[in-house]
Amino acid sequence: MIQAEIKEGQAWMREFFSRHRELTPEEKAERVVVIRSIAERSRVDAEARSYMEWLTEQVGPDLPMEVQAFRACYLDGVSRPTSRQVGRALSMDKRSVHRCIRRTLEAMLPLAFGLDGLYAADKLHR
Repeated sequence: MIQAEIKEGQAWMREFFSRHRELTPEEKAERVVVIRSIAERSRVDAEARSYMEWLTEQVGPDLPMEVQAFRACYLDGVSRPTSRQVGRALSMDKRSVHRCIRRTLEAMLPLAFGLDGLYAADKLHR
């Protein structure tokens, strides 16, 4: 009986993923913009801040340096510092700060969007 359920689950997953594809860079960027806008509101909106705190806690163990840069830019302090200021504080250049923020935002995609943060429905199967 358990074997039948496992086979049924495997068949469902094969069928589900056959109708989906990985996000294109443009689709990923669209979703990242949504998370970034929530992060930008987190200094003034308690609910947005709470949500961003939760997201950073979830991705923090896997990306500690990246989350540290993200927190410095979006969550710490009263106003947003420049990437150069964050870089000085964290001993990295401003390009590295931007890379760290991008990695953090991309790591948040599946938490914020579920499977839609990783995959898009294939247009042929809609």
